Amino acid sequence: MNAIYTAASGLNAQRQWLSTIGANLAAANSPGYLAVSDQFASFPAVAASRTGFSGAAGGALGTTSWGVAVEPGIRNPGAGLGIYATGRPLDLAIQGPGFLTVATPAGTAYTKDGRLFLDSQGTLVTGQGDRVLSTSGAPIHLAAGPVTVAANGTITQNGAVVAQLALATLSGTITSQPGNLYVGTAAPSPTSQVVQGALNHSGVSITQSASAMIQAETAYQGLSTMVTEEATRLSQAAKLGVMA
Repeated sequence: MNAIYTAASGLNAQRQWLSTIGANLAAANSPGYLAVSDQFASFPAVAASRTGFSGAAGGALGTTSWGVAVEPGIRNPGAGLGIYATGRPLDLAIQGPGFLTVATPAGTAYTKDGRLFLDSQGTLVTGQGDRVLSTSGAPIHLAAGPVTVAANGTITQNGAVVAQLALATLSGTITSQPGNLYVGTAAPSPTSQVVQGALNHSGVSITQSASAMIQAETAYQGLSTMVTEEATRLSQAAKLGVMA
């Protein structure tokens, strides 16, 4: 029975891995997207023993594990994403590990998707309408006309400083949210630089993702065959009155 449980957990893990790969591929062209990388880990080992055994050893047989589990995570958060020019003044790329800080209905979140806009009130927002925050923690309001954004995130308009973008690095457990947003333990990112008129590439490698998908599908098919064969073996053992 241990074999079928182990194979079944492997099937579930491969299914989750395929789902992660699919999500990454779907965001391959999304600016500033951070690729999710699944890590496989075995379930904690448990002690195995004979039932009804009264010997000195207590019937101990050792330990066993019931298979593997998947732990999704984001590696190198924010760092290493390439930059490409767009020429659009409100497109902002971040060179380095920094993120833009935004206010969402669910609270503060962070993004490297620098496609920014002005809403009807002149507030600087993301494509999803989340307000971009300054170092003071307040939304940024701009008038009509040219805008200049310095490397340190300082926004100047009509010869006057309007605000400075709150750039943050993320650490600890980082989780993704809809809209290309991320949450984690935030800290200021003084070494990151803003590049105006540009965007960050997605962190997804199509080649690596396609290779991983083939690997996951091959493993899934092999485990599926193993489950079928083990189920057949157990069925035959039951008919013979001998359960292995």
